[in-house]
Amino acid sequence: MQRIGQRRHRYGMARLQQPDSSSTEGGPGEVVALKPYAIGTAARLAGIPPETVRIWERRYGLLDPGRTEGGHRLYSEGDVSLLRAVKVLLDAGMRIGAVARMPHEQIMDEASRRATVTATPVVERSSPLIDEIVTAARDLDERRAATLLDRPLLLAPGDEVVRAVYLPLLARVGELWHLGRLPIASEHLVEKMVTARIHAVLQATPQPGGGRLALCACPAGERHEVGLLAAALSLKSAGFGVTLLGADLPANELESAVHKVAPSMVVLAVASAPAENDARLLAVLDRPPLTDIPLILGGLRAHALAARLKRRSHVVERIDDIADVARAVAR
Repeated sequence: MQRIGQRRHRYGMARLQQPDSSSTEGGPGEVVALKPYAIGTAARLAGIPPETVRIWERRYGLLDPGRTEGGHRLYSEGDVSLLRAVKVLLDAGMRIGAVARMPHEQIMDEASRRATVTATPVVERSSPLIDEIVTAARDLDERRAATLLDRPLLLAPGDEVVRAVYLPLLARVGELWHLGRLPIASEHLVEKMVTARIHAVLQATPQPGGGRLALCACPAGERHEVGLLAAALSLKSAGFGVTLLGADLPANELESAVHKVAPSMVVLAVASAPAENDARLLAVLDRPPLTDIPLILGGLRAHALAARLKRRSHVVERIDDIADVARAVAR
């Protein structure tokens, strides 16, 4: 989802553009890999969050990147290819610990064998469908909008429909509202209908076993949960158990829930919650048991909240990235 404005991205996790940076220069006698990339560029080319790449290096020694004189990482084309191959294997259900123990040649060979994914019809036709839904919403034709929203669910898996249709639809609607080209009533209609469908898809997705559990919530004051629902669905589809506590959860209730369910991680969506609620939330997040558990933040205010925490947290800028980050940090 691209970042246009606050209204557009109250729904989910916005993408922050990384500047491209590459260099091919080296000192006398220095051997430099072809076209080294800065970590932001390498991670984007591989489809993996930079924070995840750092964790893999620190925890598993997956890569040993070069360094500039200033200490910044530099990645070769081969490093990027390896990261892409690792992502293929993780998307196929393997765990990062097992993948990291494999020789690099084996990772590449196994990824090549598995990389046979092709676009589904719903992805190929999503743009015209989104246009039709926007037209129905502008006319406040709920029956027509419902028919159009339900159509792709007959053609593709629910998580694919959410990723390829529902989230881009919300981005389009938010942008049109921001530009003054769509009434607020139409935006509310779409948000209500999409939220209900993502919730239904999430409920219909089986709860995986395996013991890795994500506790997902919106803090007090955050009433728009569609981004949280999409993140929870992405985690479920990637093999994580999910306990969903929904919108507007008081900080003390979050603390109590962590005591009760002992999750592998806590996921908070903080797109538009007012800052006056932060004091209680910060106090809870910066003390046990929350400090003993990985914390993933997403939404428009995620970076601002993370900067005020004394503890470490992991900011996810796109819903597509959350499963990779969760795999990297899960206890």
